[in-house]
Amino acid sequence: MLTRILTILAFMLIGGIACWTPDVTLQLYRNYSFTGRDVLLVSVLMPTAVVGSYALLVNLRGKIGRRPSLALFMLLGMWLLGSTAMRIGATATGGGFSGGDASVWYVIAGLLPPYTCIMACYDGGILGLLLSSALLFMAHFFFELDHWIFPRRFMVWLRLPAP
Repeated sequence: MLTRILTILAFMLIGGIACWTPDVTLQLYRNYSFTGRDVLLVSVLMPTAVVGSYALLVNLRGKIGRRPSLALFMLLGMWLLGSTAMRIGATATGGGFSGGDASVWYVIAGLLPPYTCIMACYDGGILGLLLSSALLFMAHFFFELDHWIFPRRFMVWLRLPAP
């Protein structure tokens, strides 16, 4: 049970890091000179990094047995870790964690997916986030439909049909 939880947390962390690394890196590199070209670059690099890491993990993991859905847990990690990543990217321009008022409440509020969407609009990464989300959602339905989202015990406890 503990290995399943750690596996799910690892998938979420990898999904968040893979998605937001191009955005954070470019924001920190360009500082105040972040332009429309950079937004287009982020919109291409984010899905590319997500699909690349997904393909690498699928090949490393293998296809034996029923396992947690890699695509959906990576997707969840992208949405949960996005606001924290964008705060890190905004630190170079005087925002994010550069002020003295960076508290735990900012991180907790950042765990809300609608807040990630709002921040991605301001950050310039909304197109990359939506493309990455759509690609992972499709990957689940095309390649991982037999993998679980909720464990079998949880489904039985809720009295839902479990495969």
